[in-house]
Amino acid sequence: MQMDKLAAPLVLARGPAMKNRFMLAPLTNTQSHPDGRLSDEEFRWLTMRAEGGFGSP
Repeated sequence: MQMDKLAAPLVLARGPAMKNRFMLAPLTNTQSHPDGRLSDEEFRWLTMRAEGGFGSP
């Protein structure tokens, strides 16, 4: 994939198009609780990513 395409919208078969092609894989930061509940640290980390524009619709 060319680098200029990373910032291009990604149209999906279902649901809204994503603003760009920057996405996070699930289970990448291992900050949740052992039972899978969201921790405060993980919430802050994900919020920072969302505010930065990762895969936003």
